[in-house]
Amino acid sequence: RAFAAAYLAEDEVCVTNATRARAIRERLGIYSHRAVAEQALGMRALGVGELDAAIEHLERGRESRLRYGIGDPGYMFNESDLTEAYIRAGRPADAERSLAELRAGAAATGGAWAAAAVARYAAFLGEDGELDGYLAEASAAHERVDFAFEEARTKLIFGERLRRARRRSDARPLLSAAEAAFRAQG
Repeated sequence: RAFAAAYLAEDEVCVTNATRARAIRERLGIYSHRAVAEQALGMRALGVGELDAAIEHLERGRESRLRYGIGDPGYMFNESDLTEAYIRAGRPADAERSLAELRAGAAATGGAWAAAAVARYAAFLGEDGELDGYLAEASAAHERVDFAFEEARTKLIFGERLRRARRRSDARPLLSAAEAAFRAQG
């Protein structure tokens, strides 16, 4: 529930359920579930722009996930969210390292969602001249998987990146589509 609440911007529900999950984890000794609670809290913090908190939670989630040998980037989207948090916090070296992990996981699994995430964050970190290629990659990957929330995130990030590249007329339809998708999903 905490994980879903993070996506729905239900901050109190997210924090309450993540706290309960932590207590249950400790009581029952299910330590592998730590990653899920930390991921939910990290996504919530990322969504409200609390970048230091997001990074702290997402790094803890990553540490726990790796301890239990979970290498699939689609398991909880940890590398994706951590990459974005590093980028937004102005930590490009950490973002590049996280993106490399995401890219390796995407290559190992062949997952469409992971391929789209790799393209969107490579574009966020890359040069202006690479944007159209990355956008084509992300769009092709999203055609293979029905995940409207993540597709809206991709459009938002590409819209932001195109605006930063002074391509406002190209950014507008992506930003509008992202906003419409987020609103439709609540």
